[in-house]
Amino acid sequence: MNMPNKCSLVHYPADRRLIVRPKMRVLAIAVILILTPIILAWIQYAIWGRPILPMNNTDSESPAVGFPGWIRLTHFVNFFFLILLVRSGLQILIDHPRLYWNVHSTPGTEWIRFTPLEVPRNKFWTARDDSRYLSPWIGLPGYRHTVGMARHWHFMSVLFWLINGLVFALLLLTSNFWKRIIPQNLQTFKTAWVIFVHYANLKPHAKFVVCWSFGEGLEGGRYYAAHSIEESMQEQTILAYEMNKAPLIIDYGAPLRIRIENKLGFKMVKWIESIEFVESYKQIEKGEGGKSEDDEYFGFSAEI
Repeated sequence: MNMPNKCSLVHYPADRRLIVRPKMRVLAIAVILILTPIILAWIQYAIWGRPILPMNNTDSESPAVGFPGWIRLTHFVNFFFLILLVRSGLQILIDHPRLYWNVHSTPGTEWIRFTPLEVPRNKFWTARDDSRYLSPWIGLPGYRHTVGMARHWHFMSVLFWLINGLVFALLLLTSNFWKRIIPQNLQTFKTAWVIFVHYANLKPHAKFVVCWSFGEGLEGGRYYAAHSIEESMQEQTILAYEMNKAPLIIDYGAPLRIRIENKLGFKMVKWIESIEFVESYKQIEKGEGGKSEDDEYFGFSAEI
């Protein structure tokens, strides 16, 4: 008896195209949800300008820098089982490539479909006719009409994924690392929004780099200095966190300072907290390009 060849065991639909067709109403809602916070960030920037990033408050009880081995291991296991979940989930989805908000699942009422086929009205049509082909490089196990095996993979992966998640949650809550995930006050949300406003208003044609310091100027207020992009790209311009093969010390500007060798010292900001790219420094503080320029009438170029 001749064994059938491999190709005869793979069920290909007549039309193997894979497309995504959401309902226009669903697409419009998604666009509104995405654009609303961005537009609000633009409005805030247009009316009040770019908000100042808050100073980092160092909590003496906060966890040390870095991640322990158990966090790395559980994240690796989480990533592994997520791959199995996604691949088997795609195989399940592609076996009936239509999603509904209703319980009757009447053809034509789906909110999104992943097939180019319209359900015909003049012939008998079943879910097996609707099933699509998925490459085994993407789906698990792949091919067509393999939803049974895909469900086994999916629910087996879910079980181990949940066990790994419980182990991670238990270790997290019994250590001090939970403070990295769970907000402890409303300031966390305010800081997140301020950072989002910065990202939403990034300028593609920035001309200046502004270094903000943890330190204050002689007249009070955060110390800062602006530099042109050209100056910042010079070969002798560096952001220094080490000195003589040793970590930079506080007196010399730790954790980070900028060195621009053709500039006077007041332009080389110490104790850098953040770096900002802007089109113009005229909207920052008094608009002179730095704290010393604002308060002490130094010139902006400050070249040696």
